[in-house]
Amino acid sequence: MISDTPVFVGKNNRNFLPFVSEKEKAYIMADNRIPSLLCLKNGEFAGRVVAVADKASCGADSGRIEIAARISLDGGNTFGALKTIFSPPVRKYPYSAEEYSSSFCIDPLMIEAPTGKIVMLVDFFPECKGLDNRKLLENGSGYVEVDGKKYLALHTSRSALDKKPYKDDRVFTLREDGFVYDDNGAKTRYYVPKRHNPALSFATYGDMYYAVGEGEYVTKFPPLVPENNEGHDIYVGNIYLSKGKPEFSYDTPAFVQKWEMLDTDGSALCVETSAAPLRSTVTSFIFRLESYDGGDTFTQPVDLNAGIKDNSDGLFLGVTPGIGIALKQHDFAGRMLAPVYSLDRGAYVIISDDNGKTWRKNISGDCKNIDECQLVETPDGKIFCFGRPKGGGNIPLSVSQDGGESFLKLPNTKIHSPQCQRSVIMLPPEQALPDGLKNDGFYMVLVTPTGHNGRDTTRTDGCLFLGHIENKGIKFIKSYNLKDSGKYASFGRFADFFAYSSCCVLPDGKIGVLYEAYPSGYITYCAVKL
Repeated sequence: MISDTPVFVGKNNRNFLPFVSEKEKAYIMADNRIPSLLCLKNGEFAGRVVAVADKASCGADSGRIEIAARISLDGGNTFGALKTIFSPPVRKYPYSAEEYSSSFCIDPLMIEAPTGKIVMLVDFFPECKGLDNRKLLENGSGYVEVDGKKYLALHTSRSALDKKPYKDDRVFTLREDGFVYDDNGAKTRYYVPKRHNPALSFATYGDMYYAVGEGEYVTKFPPLVPENNEGHDIYVGNIYLSKGKPEFSYDTPAFVQKWEMLDTDGSALCVETSAAPLRSTVTSFIFRLESYDGGDTFTQPVDLNAGIKDNSDGLFLGVTPGIGIALKQHDFAGRMLAPVYSLDRGAYVIISDDNGKTWRKNISGDCKNIDECQLVETPDGKIFCFGRPKGGGNIPLSVSQDGGESFLKLPNTKIHSPQCQRSVIMLPPEQALPDGLKNDGFYMVLVTPTGHNGRDTTRTDGCLFLGHIENKGIKFIKSYNLKDSGKYASFGRFADFFAYSSCCVLPDGKIGVLYEAYPSGYITYCAVKL
């Protein structure tokens, strides 16, 4: 049986502790979910293995969710300290799934650019309960167009989080200079700082100030906990929080006090704040972060919604967690693709032709597949898309022959899976294969739960499948069971649980797999020799 080592562990379940070393206990968090894994192939950091996951306050798809990473410098044998990459604003720390008093990010997807840069996309929600309570969400991209340019919309009204929302709504805009302009195009004294401190995990993202002078934090890092000092700009709250939002006033700003909250062990938990007098649209956003140093640090989030989301996407457009791909073949070499899906439109891909800086929808606006998809590129330039079967079943498959602009439906694969995300990668042509197989560059690996080896639709019995891509489908050759359910007997009915995963080819040719081994709170890692 393949051995595994936990990489992201939550403290909300005592059954996890026997599997965690004393050293690793320093990296325990409250909860976690949704893995993403890359082994870098290009540039000076080639060989690094970067593991990323949701760092959460509870196991729900909302609450306090940050993005965290751990890096391996020895090919996946060990992982370094836990780093929090992005820490969204919090109104009140949510300890349970019933509380939704924080903005949050979820579902990381990483892509390695040809230069070795890491591009990470994540879903971001302002304060709400995400898709678990759609009545709180609003349609659209969160942007409005003014004179041919799209700007972030800021509302004077309360959101649906308040039982008594304001009846009238004026839509202001956040402009290039960092200042807020009203619905008549007049510049106000309110602004949102354009730069945020990575050492604070960008925890001030979305903070709003009233400028006493010219705007002292427009282009410099704002403080984590501002003080109310005479003659200095006035902190008035965060635009991504909305419950209890005060009424907007042009000239009478009210200072908002932030509070540093400590965990039971005395460590820093979060900084609580309040809603600003102007709020963002309560809808889903997709943010981009980048790393130029092998995952050691990331740039601050950049909102992509203006270029990729529109009213046809409804309440939600999100990335599929796991990885995207950078194309290597023919006319589209260097193009980056990320799978996304919408509640109203289904699955499609977004495309970047400038090394991940800007993104757009593919021309057809679909990929002939189902919600959470993963992509691979074959040596002849085709792109195969593996979907998530609704309700469980054989994995849906589609193909593109034009760089991801459009897709054709193919027959489903012969692999049975529950309704769950899976991971798929191509094997490099130099990869050694088992049983005397000759590598022609068309071999791939698929990792998925199998539902007790096809007997049901539960997220159980994870397997790694070695397959060969042929003219109109996949021939699967060999499988490897990934989880030792005997080892995890203390997990009870979740001893054989296996859900979201991400995989990569390691420097030694093994396949690294990062996967959820419990419904929330326990993400473990193994290396498989084919």
